[in-house]
Amino acid sequence: MKMNRSLVRMVFGIFVLLVSVSFAPAQEVQVNLIITDPAQAGEEVGLSKVVKGTASIPGGYHVWVLISLEDYEGQWWPQKDGVINPKTKEWAVRANFGSETDVGAMFSIAAIVVDDKEHVKLKAYRKTAIANEKWPSIDMPPTVGAPQIIEVKKVSHSK
Repeated sequence: MKMNRSLVRMVFGIFVLLVSVSFAPAQEVQVNLIITDPAQAGEEVGLSKVVKGTASIPGGYHVWVLISLEDYEGQWWPQKDGVINPKTKEWAVRANFGSETDVGAMFSIAAIVVDDKEHVKLKAYRKTAIANEKWPSIDMPPTVGAPQIIEVKKVSHSK
């Protein structure tokens, strides 16, 4: 009987340990992401603009820039990933703003941080879009931290 109680206590102890580990909150990833250019909402852009910013993120995470047109709420066009300079923490990505018919429209620029899994999906999207010369919109991918979003106005279709 004594051995059975010891066995029951040991099994119960392991069960409590497993339950507490499986319900432990996930460690939050620290993300510091800022768009520095364009610096002000409503800035005027042409066909394209180099979007700049700073980021401090852990390894295994990536900065991406996406564009959305005002009439396509919730739909985004991935532009490219921003490589972070390890010394300055700066990144830059050239973004393209629609077609000639979009002159006068407002666009949202989103800088986001994604994990490796989403980064691979976005790179595959970009590779396929370039190969097919078709850029379908996507839903905003899952992000780590809040997206940084700024609106700009397209005033011309020249650079």
